[in-house]
Amino acid sequence: MRTKVLITLFCKQKKVIIMGWDEPNEIINTILGLLLIVIGVLLAGTQFGFLPFILPAFFDNVISMALIYILAGVGLWLIIDGFMEWDDWPTWPTLIVGLLILAVGIINILANFKVIGFSITFIPSIIYYVLFVVEGILMLSYNMVS
Repeated sequence: MRTKVLITLFCKQKKVIIMGWDEPNEIINTILGLLLIVIGVLLAGTQFGFLPFILPAFFDNVISMALIYILAGVGLWLIIDGFMEWDDWPTWPTLIVGLLILAVGIINILANFKVIGFSITFIPSIIYYVLFVVEGILMLSYNMVS
């Protein structure tokens, strides 16, 4: 027997269901989506100076490579999740965004290992942070129930 966990919002004595979890991948999508949104907002906030802390300089290369791996992994998860939720509304945007993000991540990873001779270096870091937020929103969008 499955139990359904609901996050609800009460508006003028109306009960509106915002999210419902009844499968394990929905819980994973919610946690990962919120985590990606937080990472994207924090990194963008530190770059624009909204947040007062700054990471040490020697962490820049390590963090940027870790973020590329995370970006590629979540792009692959979006593709898998798009096929798992084929009948829901965000399937095509999720598949397209997942393919693009996976391609950007794989190209940068292969260029780092010198497997290919080119890299995508013209994309500013703020675009990567926005991609994290977009991935998080797409992952949360599958849990929306009316």
